[in-house]
Formats: sequence, structure tokens, C-alpha cells
Amino acid sequence: MSETIGERRRYPWGLFGALGLILAVESIIARHTLELTTPPRLEWGESRRAATAEAKGCQVLGLGTSMTKLGLFPAVVERESGRRVYNLASCAGRLPGSYFLLREALAAGAKPEAIVLEVHPSYLATPFHEGMVAWPDLLDPADCLDLAWTARDASFFAATMLARYLPSVGARAEIRAAIVAAFQGQTHSNRSNLLAHRRNLDRNAGAFVRRREGPYDGQVTPYLAGMYLHPYWSANPVNERYLRRLLDLCSTRGIQVYWLIPPVVPDLQIRRESLGLDAAYDRFAQRIQRKYTRLVVLDARRSGYEAPVFGDAAHLDVPGAMALSAEVGRIIKAGRVDSTTEPRWVALPKYRDQPNEARLEDIAQSARVITRVR
Repeated sequence: MSETIGERRRYPWGLFGALGLILAVESIIARHTLELTTPPRLEWGESRRAATAEAKGCQVLGLGTSMTKLGLFPAVVERESGRRVYNLASCAGRLPGSYFLLREALAAGAKPEAIVLEVHPSYLATPFHEGMVAWPDLLDPADCLDLAWTARDASFFAATMLARYLPSVGARAEIRAAIVAAFQGQTHSNRSNLLAHRRNLDRNAGAFVRRREGPYDGQVTPYLAGMYLHPYWSANPVNERYLRRLLDLCSTRGIQVYWLIPPVVPDLQIRRESLGLDAAYDRFAQRIQRKYTRLVVLDARRSGYEAPVFGDAAHLDVPGAMALSAEVGRIIKAGRVDSTTEPRWVALPKYRDQPNEARLEDIAQSARVITRVR
């Protein structure tokens, strides 16, 4: 009997040791976040931070994807509108993420008069968890549970929380690349690039300013063709639900919503129209708009943005982004919408060059500053 009791009192020292080793490894990885992350993950995390720290006091907030991150410059919108602006969009941003960012900003005390919301046609149609996403850097446990419950996807909650609290899970691809580089006698670190990226976001009120290197002739890459020219289009139900929740939230707070449809290069626009994709997207937007009286669509697809003002087929270069930002700022300043077509559906004016007076710092300039500091 005494031997049995003694065996029961034994502690699982091996388990304790294993847990201690795991904690030690995870803490080491956590201290090297900038070496083991990517620009999209950085952007999602910075957008979450900015929603609580920077959005308060701003009259206008931008939400959306890289099309807005690179295409809506707060400094230019501020110049034209007279309102303080912050851009909370992020690369590969999703509608549930836009909803959570806005809710976080409002909870932190932000009282925006308006938001500029880009609803990317491809990301609206695809499941929220597909592709290059960084949910662990954006969602806290409550938000993650909300999204997992809405989508009826318990595995999403488990995978996201594991990646959030176990750095080795979230950064496994980067860790693998670092190990391979080490065996080859090389180093693998994004630290300098990400420091420059973070500085660029800070200096440009959340926008990312990247100037094109060399000429661009309007070519559509296979990647972007696959994203924008899928032969069938319909809104994903989960994404639509969060879009409506976002608009409901704005409606209860009296926030004006500008649904921005940025331009793409003419060749891509023509091909989308020929496939009926834009028509399907427009029908969806019109159906949503009928319910929300404070929702105005700003449509720049046919506003004469030609290939030279783009960085690639879907993202504006600096001159194009300045022009788009200026037009959006002018509409916000007017506080009203004049439309000769469908009510509250506005075709933006034809492209026109803007004076280069905005306080912009491009990523090359940010990188030079970081290099000097180091």
C-alpha cells in the first residue's frame, strides 16, 4: 500500500521540463518578431494598434485592402477636406477585419464623421480565411470567437489562437526559411525592411507610399488576372454579413460611409466588363445601398486613370493615388453628393494631375532613414 501511495505522489517532472523548454523557445522567438514576420502581418498588427492609438481624434478613417493602403493618402485627403484622416487599410484586408478595426476604434473613443470603405471584389467573393491573411495579428480572443462562431468554424478559432500565443506556430514559414539560410551560411531577416515599412506607415498616417521603379505599360500579370477575372462572381455569405454589420454600426453612430471603387488599368477593366463581373458586383452594391441611406458609392473605374499612373494592374502609383485622394477629399469637404445617374452613386471626375505638395515619405526614403539610424 505504501508503495502505491508513493507512486501516486510522483510529479511529472518530464512534462514540466518539456513545458519549460517550450516556454523558453517561444519567448526567444517572440523577442525576434521583426526577423520572423512579413509585411502583411506587420500591416495587420499596425492597423490594430492604430485603431486604438491613432484613430481617436480623426474625422475620417480609411478601411480596405492594399488598393486603399497604396491609393488613399491621408495627407492629400486632409489638404482637400480640412478633416484629419487615418488609413487603417491593410494588404489583403478582409471585410470582417474592417469591421473589427472600426469597432475597436470606436471603443477606444474615435468619433469619425465618415469612413472611406473599399470593398474588394475578389476578397468579397472568397472565404475570409483564404490567401495571405494575418488574423492572429489582428484578432483578440473575443473577436476571433465572434468570427469563428459566425462562420461556424471552430478550427479557425483554434488555429488562430495557437498562432497568436505560440510565435513558433505563426512564424513557422519564416523559421523554416531562417534555418535553411543558416545551413547555407546565409542570414534570413526582414528586420531592416520591416522597420522601414513601419516608419513609412507612421509617417503617412497609415498609408504605404511606394513609387514605381521604371515604366509600366499596363500589363496584367497572371496572378492579378486570376484574382480579378474569375468567370463567376458572388459575395461570400460571411463577408456579406460583416459588411452589413459594419454598415449597421455606422448607421447607429451617424457615420457617413463612402464605398470607394478604385480604378484598375484599362485592359483589366475592359476584360472584367466583358465577363459581366463588374455588372454582378454593381448589382450587389446597389442591393446593399438600398438599405443604407448614408451609403454613397464613389466609382473611379471609368475616370481615365491610364497605365502610367499605376504601379501594377490593380495598384495606383503615387501620381494616381494623389489624384484619387484629392477627389475623395473634395467630396468629403462638400458634404453632399451630386449625381446625374443613380442616386448616391457617383462617378468620380476624370483624372487630373495634382500638385506635389503633400507631406509624403516613400518607402525608399524611409529605408534610407533607417539605414542612417542603424
